[in-house]
Amino acid sequence: MKVFVLGYGNVSRQDDGAGHLLAGLVARIIKSSGAEVRLWRGHQLVPEVLLEVQGYQMLFFCDASLKSYPEGFLFEKVIPKDMKAEGLNMHTFGPANVLSLAEQLVGQAPEGWLISVTGESFDFSYRITPECKARIKKAARVFRTFWNNLSCGL
Repeated sequence: MKVFVLGYGNVSRQDDGAGHLLAGLVARIIKSSGAEVRLWRGHQLVPEVLLEVQGYQMLFFCDASLKSYPEGFLFEKVIPKDMKAEGLNMHTFGPANVLSLAEQLVGQAPEGWLISVTGESFDFSYRITPECKARIKKAARVFRTFWNNLSCGL
């Protein structure tokens, strides 16, 4: 199985860089199972990433969020959504848009999952807050269980 892991966010805005850290952990977990994995990190998702995800069966999107999730993070399947060019900008382009573009331009989209960690502070700093680091670790543990269960069935 070929898996593409995308971590995105602004690493100079404290917890907004959580996606980069989480993506590295997720990629390591996948690699340790013997699956082929590619890691991509960026400031934000851009339509051009679609060119890089072709040929992969699964995508994992990792980021930080202003939303307060009950568990401290959200882990959910991404469903492609209809995209309208009007009103679309780089700050609203998300995982569902990547999958939607894949369906429209390539004819099919890989299975996509979002792991979004609640951020505590988005001030200027390269340090992720201790609260967010704990949420990242918790999300990685949940992902490890998910991946182990999934990879056993492959």
